[in-house]
Amino acid sequence: MKEITINCAGLTDPAEFCALLARHLDLPESSDSSPDTLYDSLTTISQETHVTIFGLDTLEFGEKFRSTLMDAEADNFWLNISIA
Repeated sequence: MKEITINCAGLTDPAEFCALLARHLDLPESSDSSPDTLYDSLTTISQETHVTIFGLDTLEFGEKFRSTLMDAEADNFWLNISIA
């Protein structure tokens, strides 16, 4: 199982957030930082992966991505996301 911890402190825009997730989760990087693109990438994960994300609630755009993360977790058996 992959255990990944991501700290979002200091991020200023959605593109930084999506790029950070892509690096840590070995997802394809995209110039499109939309929640839909992130969802599509997260639902392709095919090995057991637990992600803990710190600081999402402090981001101006955090709530927009929270629901995307939770939807991807619900639709991907291999993905477990904790938002701390």
